[in-house]
Amino acid sequence: MMTEPLELYERLRADSPADYRAWIAANVPADTHLQAWGAVNDLLKTDAIYALADPDNHPRGDFDRAVEFVIAGIESGRIPAFMGVNWLGVYVTTADRFGWTIEHSKLSPDNFGRRILACLPLERSEASKLAERLRIEGRQREAGIGLDLDTWSAMRSVRLELEWAVPRIKDLQLATTAKEWLELICHIDALIDRTS
Repeated sequence: MMTEPLELYERLRADSPADYRAWIAANVPADTHLQAWGAVNDLLKTDAIYALADPDNHPRGDFDRAVEFVIAGIESGRIPAFMGVNWLGVYVTTADRFGWTIEHSKLSPDNFGRRILACLPLERSEASKLAERLRIEGRQREAGIGLDLDTWSAMRSVRLELEWAVPRIKDLQLATTAKEWLELICHIDALIDRTS
């Protein structure tokens, strides 16, 4: 029997687990549809945003719960990594926009940048070869861009998160890698748009 998102959310709040991956394994059925994950995330996101906006009246635990749930969902393979990164990206970009402080180490620019790069489905050399092929061919063939649509969607979907992270990353090597990826994704985007 399918567990309702509201029920999962309420159970998660009541349990306040120490190990979110174990909690997910025990409480979220393996066949839970991605829409249900999104609904639970939306409920947690409301708590998290209130905790960021008004930390004196909303417990930091509400924010931490939302972040840990998403990260556990990614790490357990229950939600696509790029989607989880998008969900986490809401917190960092919203906090930045309103001048709120995030005190969660997993969302520091360096750690968030690492998580973004880890969710990319291609090696950079493969993406570079794709960009070069698109540049040379100029027009897409009927077979498409030579890249699985889901793979490209995953790469393209983290562009905003990379744009946020790149100027804030302190680790110079990580910053360079993230910047190169961002430029490559933007370049492929432009080539695809040009040839569409």
